[in-house]
Amino acid sequence: MTVGHGRPGAPGAAVLCSVVDPEPLQGMRACGLAAWDTHVAYRAVRTGAAPEQGPAPPPGPTGAAPAGAGPASLLDAAVGAVVAGLSPSTACAAALLALSLPPDAGALLRGATDLIARRLPSVLAEEPAGLVSLPFPAFMAVVRSPFLPPPEISVFRAVAAWGCGSADPAAQLRFSRPAAEITSLLEYVRFPQMEVPELLGIARSRLARSFVPLQDLLLEALHSLLVATGDSGRLAIESALAPGAAPPGGPCAACGGGAGRAGARPAGGGGAGGEWERGGGERGGGGGAGTGGAAGPARDGSPGPTRGAAAGGPARGAKTAGSSPAKPEGLEAGARGCSRLFGALTRAIEDAEDARASGSGSQAGDPAPARARRSLEGLLSSVGSAGASDSGDGGREGRPARASFDSADSPWASAARLRAGAAGALDPEDPSLLRLTRRVHPGVTELSFIHDGDQNGVLWHLGTGGGRAAWTNPCTTGRVRVMASSPQTRLTDYRALVSRNFVRFLCAGPKFMPSGRMETWWALDLGPGTRLACNHYTVRADESEAFPRSWSLQGSADGERWATLREHRGDRSLCLKGQYASFPVTSVESRTPVRYFRLLMTGPHACPGQEPEAHLHVGGIELYGHLSVE
Repeated sequence: MTVGHGRPGAPGAAVLCSVVDPEPLQGMRACGLAAWDTHVAYRAVRTGAAPEQGPAPPPGPTGAAPAGAGPASLLDAAVGAVVAGLSPSTACAAALLALSLPPDAGALLRGATDLIARRLPSVLAEEPAGLVSLPFPAFMAVVRSPFLPPPEISVFRAVAAWGCGSADPAAQLRFSRPAAEITSLLEYVRFPQMEVPELLGIARSRLARSFVPLQDLLLEALHSLLVATGDSGRLAIESALAPGAAPPGGPCAACGGGAGRAGARPAGGGGAGGEWERGGGERGGGGGAGTGGAAGPARDGSPGPTRGAAAGGPARGAKTAGSSPAKPEGLEAGARGCSRLFGALTRAIEDAEDARASGSGSQAGDPAPARARRSLEGLLSSVGSAGASDSGDGGREGRPARASFDSADSPWASAARLRAGAAGALDPEDPSLLRLTRRVHPGVTELSFIHDGDQNGVLWHLGTGGGRAAWTNPCTTGRVRVMASSPQTRLTDYRALVSRNFVRFLCAGPKFMPSGRMETWWALDLGPGTRLACNHYTVRADESEAFPRSWSLQGSADGERWATLREHRGDRSLCLKGQYASFPVTSVESRTPVRYFRLLMTGPHACPGQEPEAHLHVGGIELYGHLSVE
């Protein structure tokens, strides 16, 4: 049966759907069509023999129509038409409708939740009431969808609106949904991928002060920032809390705004304890109590992503009262440590606000700036060490201890190890692992480093048209533009830099800038509409022995203002002719996709007496990361 205009495949035909009955009734002369409880009249109906399609294949095990035969039922056709016509203003209503239909209409729920995920900021702006009215299973499907685009702060705003039952920031003072549901949703918000001002804005909100699992996730994000980016992450936190910086919290207006000073904290605000002291724990009212006096969070050792519950409900997987589950001692200590760390975080934010209010420290004898600096150092040291013993200072005075997620002192690493050990293996769907993965826009191509000289980089991708054509030098075709600090010559061959061939001699000479400085660099322009968030890169030496030793990989959106993505000082990775050297790029600045990249020479090469000191010898380059092409 064909519904539409004309015969399938005929010129000018407009066929809505075509259904082939896998078990046709012989001798059928007519059929009736119904749309639920509505009678429909059809005109210009013609009957005839079925188009020549050959013998129908045998039905599947469930009697469904064979693949390629069109929708199996009119319900499938209707669902497909509804999904195709969904918009941000109608997707929430479609999701609610799908929950009231038989399980056969599951495609409608998937289509609606996928569209809500793809257009989450628009849905929150156009249909906030529909979004917050979604039941927990439907909203969890949205939060877990792989189609959620960045920025991550929009995901948290949606969770905050749903959890508080209102999209009005002024009404988001405390979560009103069950604590177990909120905790489950927050597990899938990738806080480590947020910008530092966004994290600090959430930390100063009333929601964070009153919900302990959210405090734990914020501390985990700051810890991962310091571990993964080192000094870059430390500088980002210092800049966000500097007296001249904008107050944190502007990007997080959708989470209820700031909670003010300590006297204005809501009753029972978890973790917002008294003033923090180095090595001495806390003073004053106490950190660690959650909403309504509940104990601080502690993840149990059961399989799966489990966190302790705030007041209002048990954590996922937690046993009911009376079962007296035995909790590992390390997790109890981790809960107390997280409560103390959040007290240090809120104290650093409040002291920074006091320093800004006092005029950025311009008044002589004003203690606010000094107190803000001490709080900041205490925060960086304690979060950087991530649960290390309070008796130590993490090394030199004022410096954070080096830690990693593999450290036994990390409360987050301990919980992850316990979960992995109980389950027997690491689960790729574990939100504790997903949080460390960068979320990308739909349509972004992930080009990951595999090995030196591989065929998975950006330049190879652009030179092969995404793998659809044979390799052609992208500089020759004009797809990529190569630049240098010196004019193109036989020894400064722009095309040779991206040719993937071994080059005997290739260098860039110095250029005197208008400021009077001398700079030497190689640069790449990926082209209009092309952006790359670089997470790895490879350089290759030429045949000379003037191996680079000190240089920086920089990125720029406009080719004028450059940000350092990775810096090398005295790097001896290149020590053989034609050798490859590959490096991960983990700085905070590397998260922003940019169009331009360059290698800037910052020190002499390996043979200053044999070659001009200001020449940058590089025989090749390749970039990796998340590539977007408009």
